[in-house]
Amino acid sequence: MAQENLLAYNVAYSQDDKQLLRNIFRKTNELVNIINTKDTGIFNDEEFFTAQQWNVGKDQGEQQVLYRKAFDAGALPNIGTLTVAHNLSLDANWDFIKIYGTAKDSTGVQWVPLAHPDITIVIDNTNINITTTSNLSAYTTTRIILEYTKP
Repeated sequence: MAQENLLAYNVAYSQDDKQLLRNIFRKTNELVNIINTKDTGIFNDEEFFTAQQWNVGKDQGEQQVLYRKAFDAGALPNIGTLTVAHNLSLDANWDFIKIYGTAKDSTGVQWVPLAHPDITIVIDNTNINITTTSNLSAYTTTRIILEYTKP
């Protein structure tokens, strides 16, 4: 897997004290910017601050941060609804940016995305509701990821 270097391995600094300080401040600011804009790829069942920012339709000072929470939901139903409690205190100020996941069959060799034509996901105040319109009960492991903003 290719990796991108975000920082130079070696940095040449001036021997002039003022120039050295300017370079240190500049490099420190670059590092802070890189750290603050890095998406942290941790997926667990606790709410997690991703370090992502939602700026669409907002002034720069009004950006919202994104949180992530992952769920293990069990088997998909045979034409029905699987309900999973999300344990989030939702109100009108919350916004879901991404709702995604996969389901794996019992043999562990076939997966379907939850963005499948026979699957609908609806989030209400207390639950994640996954409704299937065909028999998908062979998919016994379902993983759901929510990414959202909140007040």
